[in-house]
This record gives sequence, structure tokens and C-alpha cells, in this order.
Amino acid sequence: MFFLIKTHWENLNKKIFGGLEESVAAPYDMYIELLRYLNDKHGFEASWEELNNPELARKKFFQFPNPKNETTCISILEAFYETLSQFNTEIAQKYYSKLSQYLEWHNLRYKLTAQCKFRLSLTGLLSTQYSCLQKSISERLDRNDCLRELENTLSKLNDTDEEKNCIRIASNLLEGLILDKAKISGTTLTVGLNRCPPDLFPHNSLKDCVSNIYRFSCDYPNIRHPGNPANRIRALKKDDALLIITLALGLSSFISNDDASKLILSGNL
Repeated sequence: MFFLIKTHWENLNKKIFGGLEESVAAPYDMYIELLRYLNDKHGFEASWEELNNPELARKKFFQFPNPKNETTCISILEAFYETLSQFNTEIAQKYYSKLSQYLEWHNLRYKLTAQCKFRLSLTGLLSTQYSCLQKSISERLDRNDCLRELENTLSKLNDTDEEKNCIRIASNLLEGLILDKAKISGTTLTVGLNRCPPDLFPHNSLKDCVSNIYRFSCDYPNIRHPGNPANRIRALKKDDALLIITLALGLSSFISNDDASKLILSGNL
């Protein structure tokens, strides 16, 4: 996945350390210390010669395989900073700058603290949450079709009168996932919502939120049904479509997998 470090691991290290090698602050034994860390903490076996020869250490360092998951990637990159901080040069700060720049340029899901600790960004959270939704419905043809249709309609939202299509499809996705959760078919969201596990939401107000989005799409004229013109306060705007899409996707992600927080926060997708 494009926003994860694990996906970029090999390129990231080449870019960052390739740049550091050109710095006057780079110690001659930089790779020896980095390799010793990998050898001691991650079982990356290096010979005595490789742990004592800068050229051999560099060669061995770049042979380190992709870590098994995102959490390990983060712990290694943070430890690299700590290892480089032991040198009496500016190499650790230069590493921090290049790493921070790489995360920004490649739209990865993190921000760095001043101590080079990774923190999940809001942008990263939303990207990960959407990917979890895609993964959770990957084997459900009808939900995949609906999500693809929503993406196609969103791309045409600047066209005239596309707001209703976006809202209709977003509410269809939400309704379908509620029915999946309730393990029923051929009925409506209201019935499905009442047959979902009673502890799906921590408070009935969130359950009402799902119901109200569906009610809006049915009651506002000509979205899902003829609706009730008397209840229309104003004409729809593009912003309304974006609001409903955002709400529907967030709720859909939760409904599809309400125990996904560990995956989302860790990035171990």
C-alpha cells in the first residue's frame, strides 16, 4: 500500500543513506554501528569482518531484507536515529531531516516528532481506514461494485446534478453493510439496523446517526425515492454530497469491521 513504510522500505533506505553518504557529517564507521544494531536486535547475522570493515558493513547493510511488518519498520527507523545520535557530528539531525522529507514527499502516513518518533497523521488515519474498508469487503462482489461506483460518481461530482447520485450510492453502501452485519438480505436498512448486534455501537445516538443518513437519502426529493418536498430546506450543494460520502465511508469502515483499530493504528495491514 502506497502510504506504508513497508512498501517503500528499499527505496527509502537508498534515498536517505545515499544522501547521508554525501554529507561531510557522515562518520566513516556509520554503517558499522547501524549493522551492529541490526545484528544484535534483529538477528541479521553479520561476520566479524563485516562488523569491522566500513565498506563490507555498507554492503551488508543494504542486504537487510524488508521487515515483516509496519511496526518493525518504524522501530528500526527510530533506532537508526538513536544509533546515529551517538556520533559527535550532525549526522543524526541530517538523517531526521531526510526521513521527514521522504515521508512528506511520498505521502506516507506519519509525522515525526522532534525526537524522531513516528506519529500517525490524520491523513494517514483516513487512508488506512479506507484501505481497511476495501480489504474487509474484498470478497463481497456487491459491496465492491458499490464502492467502485461511488468512486466513479465522485469523479463526476463537478458535473451538474451529480450530488444526488453520490448521496444515493453512499447510502446504498451503508445500507448494504448494515444488512451484511445483520446477516439478512432483501430488506431495508431500518430492519437491518435493528437486527445488528445490540452492542455494535457504544451509544444509541451513533445508531441514530446511521438511521438519519438513510432517512435523509429517502426523504429528500428524488435521491432514493420521491421523498417529501415539504421537508426540503434548500437545494443540494456539492458540499452536501462530500459530507454524506465522508460520513458514510467512516461509518461503513466501522460497521464492516468494528475491531480494526489495532490494524489501523499499527499499519500492519
